[in-house]
Amino acid sequence: SALPAAEQKELQAELGEEALLVKRVIVCGKRKMNIEIYEDPTMPGSYESYNNLVILAFAPSDQTQRYTLQLNDRKLAQVLPRNMLPDILEPENKEELLERVLACLDVADSGRGDKVLVMQSDCVQRGTRALQLTDIPQAPKTVDNTIVACRAVSPLDSDAPRRA
Repeated sequence: SALPAAEQKELQAELGEEALLVKRVIVCGKRKMNIEIYEDPTMPGSYESYNNLVILAFAPSDQTQRYTLQLNDRKLAQVLPRNMLPDILEPENKEELLERVLACLDVADSGRGDKVLVMQSDCVQRGTRALQLTDIPQAPKTVDNTIVACRAVSPLDSDAPRRA
């Protein structure tokens, strides 16, 4: 969801530098965005999840382009390709998971007239990455009232053809 600058700074301070896992600049939503991924053990439901990620994305030059997204194992399992599960969610694969999350972040229309940060099920093409971006359903899918984008075919049906 959109995040005012003051709330972003407050959230960064609350999570703390020791919880910062990744800090990177990527092109997201056709803009250069600073991405910070934090581990948040206080996230609701964190006791049943190895991964409790809070993602902050912001364009330093544009105060209106600030977003946050929370992902835990349950939400990640909804978005990640079936052939990656459950291995990528294991603690020893954290680096691979974080790279996948970074590669799949995008800014999309929420359907309510505003923009939101989402994790696509397939990676977004960035720079030298030649990975496919698939369609997002008309109505964004939500998990625990957080919007996550999923490909149009069911992630449980790995043999189903993808939409072009």
